[in-house]
Amino acid sequence: MALRAVWGLPLYVEAGSTKLLFDTGPDPQVLEDNARSLKLNLSALSAVVISHEHGDHIGGLPLIARLKPGLGVYAPSHTGPSFKSEIEKLGLRLLEVDEPKEPFPRNRYNRPTVWTPLRASSDDLCSTSWTDDLNRMLAPWNRQDH
Repeated sequence: MALRAVWGLPLYVEAGSTKLLFDTGPDPQVLEDNARSLKLNLSALSAVVISHEHGDHIGGLPLIARLKPGLGVYAPSHTGPSFKSEIEKLGLRLLEVDEPKEPFPRNRYNRPTVWTPLRASSDDLCSTSWTDDLNRMLAPWNRQDH
């Protein structure tokens, strides 16, 4: 399995029947090639979650639009109008988030799949590690009281 390395990191997350792609990387062809190498069926995605609108996070959206037209794309409500317009042009469904959401049914572990928007400027996001961003996003889901 040979994966192509580029700047940008899409993360595939599967919990029960829920299949999420957290960011899409910078290039649709790289996303498609790497998904094929990993034997991932991107047309089975439940949704895409976009952390912010930089090109290395949203470049793979044209592939997603081709594979699953109308798919929901969760993104912070403070994203710019050009990003929102591009989502519409691609035939995807923008789902703006400004507070924690439980968009999918609870999984087999009886834990909700929750996405919490990151409240930071794009510059702040670039200066922190992606693992910190992901941990903040998944923190409500990982709480033991769910």
